[in-house]
Amino acid sequence: MKLKIIFCDDDAVFLNYLRERTGEILSGMGVETETAVYSCGEELMAELRGAQDGGGADVVFLDIDMPGMSGFEAAEMLRDLPGKPLVLFVTGMDDLVYDAFSYQPFWFLRKTDLGRLPEAAEKIVRHFEEQERFFCFEAGGRKVRVPVGEIFYFEIRNHEVTVYAESGTWKYREKLAGIEERLRQYDFVRCHAGFLVNCRHIALVSKGEIRLRQGSVIPVSRNRQKETERKFMEYMRGMRL
Repeated sequence: MKLKIIFCDDDAVFLNYLRERTGEILSGMGVETETAVYSCGEELMAELRGAQDGGGADVVFLDIDMPGMSGFEAAEMLRDLPGKPLVLFVTGMDDLVYDAFSYQPFWFLRKTDLGRLPEAAEKIVRHFEEQERFFCFEAGGRKVRVPVGEIFYFEIRNHEVTVYAESGTWKYREKLAGIEERLRQYDFVRCHAGFLVNCRHIALVSKGEIRLRQGSVIPVSRNRQKETERKFMEYMRGMRL
């Protein structure tokens, strides 16, 4: 596996340390890296917008508090780029932790607690490994392979399953319990008898419903509310805020 990683921070000493340390950790995991560093959000966005391969990066480590364009502003713009790189916020200001949630980062690192950097690296690798793993089924007489990470949710009605994913929508026949078992190692939650949702795409869990980042609203049955909240919080705790 090879990852292109960008680091953006106005603190040059910390910036170089973070790049070197991240490279060491990923190298130890057998991951090859291509890295670039930027000292401000404006420079970062100018480079990424001009990249021929769309997003131009797999992962972006982004300082929040920078002169000029803040990390939050840059993260908002990164959402609109093709490829949508994973954003990991890095800051020394603890009071910005909860503000970061609204930008839905992949991870959050405190500069005073980089001991969790290996954990973040493991999560990054797992993310891209999942993108290389496929959920396979047959629909309309042809075999379909969808990256697990791209699946939003499954819905079953009248014994027919609908798969909703970034790359399209398909209908076929399979028991939802069987799909749930096939995806047990991933972060899916059975929030309703008729729905199985990928926690990666959840923006909010509230009483009686789940809102996904792409806009869908999924019902949560009363008897599955606590389990849904528990599973999502377990997934979010993986960020180790």
